Amino acid sequence: MLRILAIASLNFLTSNLVLAQQVSVVQYSSFCEGSNLVEQKFVSERIRSLQKIDVRTWQVDAVIIRDCGGKLYPEVEQSQDTVFIEIHTIEMATYRLSNDKVVTELYQPEECYCAYQLKMQVSVDTIGHILVDKKQLKISDEKFLTYPIRYFVFKGDTTGYVDRYGLRQGHMVILKPKYILKSFYKDNIQTGCEIWDLKGENLIQAGECVGLLESKK
Repeated sequence: MLRILAIASLNFLTSNLVLAQQVSVVQYSSFCEGSNLVEQKFVSERIRSLQKIDVRTWQVDAVIIRDCGGKLYPEVEQSQDTVFIEIHTIEMATYRLSNDKVVTELYQPEECYCAYQLKMQVSVDTIGHILVDKKQLKISDEKFLTYPIRYFVFKGDTTGYVDRYGLRQGHMVILKPKYILKSFYKDNIQTGCEIWDLKGENLIQAGECVGLLESKK
């Protein structure tokens, strides 16, 4: 009975070692390449590229969104063919200068979001899947988040749409009890607003809708 328990315990420990193996990080660098919002479009978290350099070295190039002003470092593990990358924020770092003096640098997050480019080389036999902070990021060159296109339709006619980046284009038509409201957009920015009567006559025009709606109250 003791022998069976000992074998079972050994198998349990061995399976745990197989399920969570430390993977060494050979090289690593990260920097903020800019805001997570560019021209009204949101930057996508993604794996930009995944390359096998030699027998046990893989190059991972990724983009993740974090608070500005941070400094990041990865912790990497492997379970079967899946590599798990946990990104940690460095709060304090100590450096030795060329004159042998030691300095300590503190990092404080800022109230904005940044797209960080991460480049790392990891020592591992094979990579089938990558999870970054428990999320499976797609391998893609597409810089921005994309969405299904949605159309604005009024009385059977298409008047505008929300494009693949989530930006409004064209115009929306809203039927009110006593008038028709038309709101015009270019790259999600409102460029104009019009109020029409129910017979189709243009009554009022303005650069935005707030003032027009106030005048109709």
